[in-house]
Amino acid sequence: MATSSNLVPRQRQRAAVRKPRLQRKHRIFLAVNGIVLGCIGLAVFTNPQASAGTATYVALLSFVCTLPLLFATSYRGRASLLIVFLAYYFATFGLGDLVSLFSSPLAASPYGTGPSWGGATAILLGALCFLLGYAVTTGLPVYRASGWSAREWAPRATAVVGIAGWAVGWIATVVTQLGGGAPDSGLHINPMIGGFLVLARLLQPVGAMLLIYLYLTTRDKRILATLIAIMALDIGLGFFGGGAKHIAIEVPVLFLLSFVLLRERIPVFALIVFTLATAVLFNVFQSYRNSLWNSGESRGAAFSQIISGNDSALKADIPFGERVSKGLEYFVSRISERWVIDLLVARTGRDGIPFQDGATLTPLFYIFIPRLVAPNKPNNVTGLLFNHTFSISTANTFIAITNLGDLYWNFGWTGIVVGMTIIGAFLAWAATKFRLDRNPTLPKFLLLLITAFFLVLQFEGGIALIYTMWARVAVLLLLVHAAVPKLRNRARKRQGGYGDDVPAPGVTQQPETAARMRRRETQ
Repeated sequence: MATSSNLVPRQRQRAAVRKPRLQRKHRIFLAVNGIVLGCIGLAVFTNPQASAGTATYVALLSFVCTLPLLFATSYRGRASLLIVFLAYYFATFGLGDLVSLFSSPLAASPYGTGPSWGGATAILLGALCFLLGYAVTTGLPVYRASGWSAREWAPRATAVVGIAGWAVGWIATVVTQLGGGAPDSGLHINPMIGGFLVLARLLQPVGAMLLIYLYLTTRDKRILATLIAIMALDIGLGFFGGGAKHIAIEVPVLFLLSFVLLRERIPVFALIVFTLATAVLFNVFQSYRNSLWNSGESRGAAFSQIISGNDSALKADIPFGERVSKGLEYFVSRISERWVIDLLVARTGRDGIPFQDGATLTPLFYIFIPRLVAPNKPNNVTGLLFNHTFSISTANTFIAITNLGDLYWNFGWTGIVVGMTIIGAFLAWAATKFRLDRNPTLPKFLLLLITAFFLVLQFEGGIALIYTMWARVAVLLLLVHAAVPKLRNRARKRQGGYGDDVPAPGVTQQPETAARMRRRETQ
């Protein structure tokens, strides 16, 4: 048993172990902000029309979104979702403005309101309130390890459930992407069946998560081959299904995020390859979408032009660098959502557009109530309502309003302060409850990753929709976890055990954990 005399040396030893991590994250903090400030300076120097207000806003947002790097001791600990969320937050609300400093704005408001300090203030305030809610929640000593999450799934069962789940989700996505709602399909889906298809589609990323975890912890080449095949099929579906970018890059993004969470390392080479491949792919996507929507061609006709090389954008002798640049510019324009906040702040409460007063959030009270029981329950159509209310598009399409915009549209500035604080607190609870720096297991990994996938990487959606999807998938995973075969105690001991000091099979052990194990052996 540890005595008071050796507590101080142990604390010093842990501090010595953590010091390199903190220094490494300090370097990342300085590097990221240095790159952003360097880009701002270059833009102001080369482009006389660069806005000083936009430059100031981007610099402030970059500083706020990288603050966790100064305090986090682990990428996969309590700060995991904080780092992921603020990185995505900057990409959504700041990356487009950074690029626009060099040229014209990438995503202008349909009403020409343009960037305003009202929208910028809402975005910065939202980030600060999120940080506050996250910091306060992680500081509360109210968390205990869950016994059920310490049990690991059997590898064969993990592979079977993962492949089956992905296949069911992929088929459901095929039906919804190429079937109901497509003008050239001739297929109309019953609303009740459509609801089940939406639930089935959620199995596609969950199945991929299972296979990713299995590969990263076993290095099984058969699982790797399966993942590569899945990525290829997803790219084909995302491409032919109307240029749905999120389907095409879903599994690679989950793989990169899982690598960071499980191994606490950033795969720089894989990230560079992914960025270049995505840029070229999005350049092709843009051409396909133009043929499909602007020219009014059918999916088959647009796709045949791409395959045959008759498409003008692909047939032209465009250098690889320019094609990458155009693809990245298209990607940035698709994820930039600052114009939404500018529009909401400028027009809500004016021009006859009232606040929603919680109307778009009411579907949260019906998460687990089926439509058969409550046929009149409200639909998750916040994006469609936003489109119609502000007359953004004449098409019957959903426009991403973002969680931040949804909060402001309902309750104004109070919604941002209270809502973003609650969101920060909830993500802090999830990151602490399912932290992977202590006893990483598949159940904890799944619940942490679905939280990052639904609540962070889909932050552009309405609150009711993404939290409904998260809750239903979380309950489904708990039910599957109760039924799936687990590793036996003897097998677990052979693979390292599952105490708080021992990592899951194949997961790299941290220095602090090894030190604690050595101390136990000598006592």
